[in-house]
Amino acid sequence: MQEFIVVYVTAGSADEADRLARSLVDERLAACVNRIKSVQSVYRWQGKVEQSEEELLIIKTSRDRFAVLEKRVRELHSYSVPEVIALPVIEGSSGYLKWLKEQVTSGPRHRGDGVRTVREVSAGGVMYRKHSDEIQIALIHVRNRWGLPKGHVEEGERIEETALREVREETGLEGRVVRKLGDIRYAYRDKTKEGEPIRIYKRVHFYLLRYLKGDVRDHDHEVDEARWFPMDQVIKNLKFATERKMVHRALSILTASDNQRIKPALEQQSEDEPVEQKLPR
Repeated sequence: MQEFIVVYVTAGSADEADRLARSLVDERLAACVNRIKSVQSVYRWQGKVEQSEEELLIIKTSRDRFAVLEKRVRELHSYSVPEVIALPVIEGSSGYLKWLKEQVTSGPRHRGDGVRTVREVSAGGVMYRKHSDEIQIALIHVRNRWGLPKGHVEEGERIEETALREVREETGLEGRVVRKLGDIRYAYRDKTKEGEPIRIYKRVHFYLLRYLKGDVRDHDHEVDEARWFPMDQVIKNLKFATERKMVHRALSILTASDNQRIKPALEQQSEDEPVEQKLPR
């Protein structure tokens, strides 16, 4: 007899929840996904108690699909360690369970969709300064949202050089690398100039940068606006949970100890899994 399960997955934004739900159902890894908006999650991450607003996905599927479903969630999710928890279905109406079985027995479709995969590498930074006894972070406004400056690694360029260049171009600010904060990975679909559909897997390396000089009014034409924000407004304005996580890491470093000097050494903290965001640059 086929066993059925309910899987809980939390998502950092409505866009991400929508993409996860649609992908899992479209690929027949789930029969149905319920979305519960605006749940408040309190959790411990890297030694600190955090709180964030998330969406909860309730996924109905069969137990034999869990391994593939869990792998697919990790491929698409914006978190390095997404929640994927399965609970058994003890009983259910025969009609519903029959329908559920029919929806998940045709196998996933994404493996053989024929879409070419392109891998890209980018880098960016959390540029900080201390102003009037408070820490400020530089953000850019692009496509109607605030975000961290970042961009593609050019040929022959070291990743930390890319971070400094992209931040300088997009904010008008020059800085110095303090240390690496980590990297995120995400996937999305796009089209080439010729109209060919492609799947892009992108890895973005983020660095903590100390402000040296420059004016945010000197940003390039690709950015609508660049502005310094106090830390509380930075967290509030950033759309993506992955970027908020990088800022939290930066804040943890900067406030670890007033008497401890930050060493300007790079620390490799790569995440193990790809993640996804909406319309990345």
